[in-house]
Amino acid sequence: MPEPPEAEVVETRRVEPRQPLLVLGFIGPGLVGSIAVSHLVRELKMEEIAYVRSKHLPPVAVFLEGRLHHPFRIYSTQDGRLFASFTEVPIPPEGLYPIASRLLEWAEGKGVREVVVLEGLPVEGLPVERPKLCVAEEERCRALEGKGVKVASQGIIAGIAGAILNECLVRKIVGTAFLTPAVLFLPDAEGAAVLLEALRDAFGVEVDLTPLREQGKEIAKRLEEMANAYRSLRARERTGLESIYG
Repeated sequence: MPEPPEAEVVETRRVEPRQPLLVLGFIGPGLVGSIAVSHLVRELKMEEIAYVRSKHLPPVAVFLEGRLHHPFRIYSTQDGRLFASFTEVPIPPEGLYPIASRLLEWAEGKGVREVVVLEGLPVEGLPVERPKLCVAEEERCRALEGKGVKVASQGIIAGIAGAILNECLVRKIVGTAFLTPAVLFLPDAEGAAVLLEALRDAFGVEVDLTPLREQGKEIAKRLEEMANAYRSLRARERTGLESIYG
């Protein structure tokens, strides 16, 4: 059996692209990117049109409602104006640039002129504030600031998201990242909702965020319960020590 390729995009359905915007989300802090894009796909009833095949992808089978899916999928709206892609698996370092390069090469061939990556900024605990931040080239940043998205001052975007943004710099594709603080170790639905708000404000992509907001409230409630339980435990420990040494 032949070895899987370094990286290729396999098309499964024909679509007539109309200079589409490509929105991407990957495994990262709070899973906000992949949660946001999967919600976008579901709400807009986007159809799978292609998938990424690579020897660098982990040997993981993804199934949804009993049906097998490729772990790195590409979707399109019916009018061909919006593409979206996300993956449920992490990509190892050796596969980052081969996959990023091949994905953008395919996107260029479909008339994509702008790519938006949705990503979280890791913080400990529940973020106190949820600003909508962007990283892009100077001209794009100025345009986004006029739409309520602040420019991130400094930082690092790693992994496949960083590789794709770097590849955009050497191609005729504008690369933009929308960022927001995200819970580090739990799926952060509220963070995903903030990123989709930024996408709406900047590009007019409208989706119902109510389900994500409700999930975000539930996560916040669980985190508060965990914090209260921890504070109660520490209080009992201190009371026990005082009774021993008091």
